[in-house]
Amino acid sequence: MTLLISTLSRSLTLLALVFGCLSSPIGRLLAAEAADDTPAPPPQRTQRHEVVLFGQDAVIGPDESVSEVVVVRGDVQVEGDVRDSVVVVGGNLKVTGKIRGTVVVVLGDLEVAQGAALRRQAIVVGGEIVSAPGAKLRPDNLVISTSRIPMLHGFLAWVTHGLILLRPLPPTVGWTWAVPAAFLLLYVLMSLVFASSADACVRALEQRPIRTYMVGLLGLFVLLLGMPILIVLGAVIVGFVLMLGLFLAMLFGRMAVVRFVGQQVGRQLGSQLLQQPLVALGVGTLLLCLIYMIPVIGLAVWAGLFPFAVGSLLMAGFTAVRPARPVPAPAARAVDPTPAAAPPPHHAPPPIPGLPPPLMPEAASGPLFVEDESVAGPPAGFFIRFVGTTIDVILLIILAKLFHFSPRGTWLVWVGYHVSMWTWRGATLGGRAVGTRLVELDGKPVDFPVALVRSLAAFLSALPLCLGFFWAAWDARKQSWHDKLSGTLVVRKRS
Repeated sequence: MTLLISTLSRSLTLLALVFGCLSSPIGRLLAAEAADDTPAPPPQRTQRHEVVLFGQDAVIGPDESVSEVVVVRGDVQVEGDVRDSVVVVGGNLKVTGKIRGTVVVVLGDLEVAQGAALRRQAIVVGGEIVSAPGAKLRPDNLVISTSRIPMLHGFLAWVTHGLILLRPLPPTVGWTWAVPAAFLLLYVLMSLVFASSADACVRALEQRPIRTYMVGLLGLFVLLLGMPILIVLGAVIVGFVLMLGLFLAMLFGRMAVVRFVGQQVGRQLGSQLLQQPLVALGVGTLLLCLIYMIPVIGLAVWAGLFPFAVGSLLMAGFTAVRPARPVPAPAARAVDPTPAAAPPPHHAPPPIPGLPPPLMPEAASGPLFVEDESVAGPPAGFFIRFVGTTIDVILLIILAKLFHFSPRGTWLVWVGYHVSMWTWRGATLGGRAVGTRLVELDGKPVDFPVALVRSLAAFLSALPLCLGFFWAAWDARKQSWHDKLSGTLVVRKRS
């Protein structure tokens, strides 16, 4: 302890002497001379990690050092130091500093100012390299001009304005509009030559959409598993013919999907003309083209149609090869001479056990013919159901914020809320607010097992980009996929 105190005391004394010398005029003069003789340290650059931007411009300042730069659909200006590569797609690159790695510019120009340095090779596709006198560039730079290859320029334009934005049909690239037009002509030809097969595929989508989708997913999975074998067989004629047949079959399935979409539009508008096969193909193509122009959603819808295309083909094939069941002859019975009384009007036939009762033509748009008419009414449309679900979502968000639910807990609360409210009151709070009620096909209130099945089946409706929920917009009974699986209907309360 004594040694420590002594050391501290000597240190404080030495600091006091130094401070006193610097405080004196001579000390200040010596300190100034020492400061003048000492070279100033170089300015410290601000170290940054990689810069990755989409749809924005990037500027690397003169006092910045970045490890890597990747910019899509934006311009880049490098005034400082980039320690690795720089990649610019759909924009220009201006360099006044130093880049130590490879430079790649696609569909843009590279400008190198005086005093700037590029240590490695620069690759420019669809642009030019403009260098000022005194710029340091390597002599092995690669410039690929698309003016000599128009097809390459069109492809890169589609990549920049379409693929990068995750949409298959960019509206600003003119040549891409020829692709849906060519496919439309091919669809019309297929529909005319194979009219009965096209009708069978469309019927599968209309009557058994859930089964068609699941069969399509299974078919795609098997196709992906067998793709290596097809690639190996592609080297021979047999493999090439097989791959061509699969491609044409896929096109036929997508033709059925496009026609189905157009017919649903005509059905919603109440136009018999729009439901004609050839007209429906044109309407469906136009609607899907509009969707394909939307970023992200366009590519998702384009890819999401493949399970329906494959499933409609497989379901139509199963129906064609399945032998027809013989119809048993009616048993002979005595004829009662007394004329039977006419059935009361608007009386539905009794439901078949295990199957939903048939929907009478007049019930498609009018009130349902159910046993308990006090709780049932006409089917609720998609819009009113959407409003009720929105109210329930808002309530769930409020509860999640108040009680800090985890993501898993939020889903459990969502399922429990719907099951309990459907069982207890026949409708959620949102459904009661808009005046809807959930009933079984015979008009009876749902019980706990039915409510649980419907709630869990809703996840299946969300699987194909939530298409199972939108199915209620054009279904004859206004049923979504989880309604069909659970045998339920959403009806409006009678006033």
